[in-house]
Amino acid sequence: MVNLIPSEINASNKKRAYDLGKRLLETSNTSRFIAYNSNEAAEKVRPNATKEKISTICIKMNQHNGRFLGINLIDVIRNNKTEDITFRYAIEYKKNFTKENLV
Repeated sequence: MVNLIPSEINASNKKRAYDLGKRLLETSNTSRFIAYNSNEAAEKVRPNATKEKISTICIKMNQHNGRFLGINLIDVIRNNKTEDITFRYAIEYKKNFTKENLV
């Protein structure tokens, strides 16, 4: 695992990760989830982002953390074996208890 400098990451990749995470987390506020297409999320992300799974997670997140307010990029990590890049965000909730990872 290697920490990358966020400013050196392709802007479109950063925007894609931000948009994906924000849309997912905003689902908890609105209770409406529209499935991701191939331009929005990687192939290995989409099968796990089902309406049922998202709904279950949103209920737990809202009970524990309160309403989702926003996200801020903390760091970017690359797995050298798989070449996967993980964008790590501080997620701001009404109750503000946790930090989450978004891939």
